[in-house]
Amino acid sequence: MLPDPERYWHHVAHLDMTDARKIDIINTVFQAMQSQVDRAFGDDPVQLAVAASCAKRASHSSDVIDLSKDDYCTSDLSQTFNDKKGTRKL
Repeated sequence: MLPDPERYWHHVAHLDMTDARKIDIINTVFQAMQSQVDRAFGDDPVQLAVAASCAKRASHSSDVIDLSKDDYCTSDLSQTFNDKKGTRKL
């Protein structure tokens, strides 16, 4: 979206340059300000692209870790420790 140059002409009328250059300055300042507003509200294209990228990479995870006894007691090392518990040698 570009601004109406007549609305902002009084800000650049005194500058010693062509009318085309004055319109270009108005458009540039307007786009810079629009970018700052977009960033403030989270609508900046870079913010939206990063958010979309993060959403694709993020996997759904629950807040609770659900483990069954089989999940943590089936390795050979765990079994060895379980077999040896209470038999500490000094």
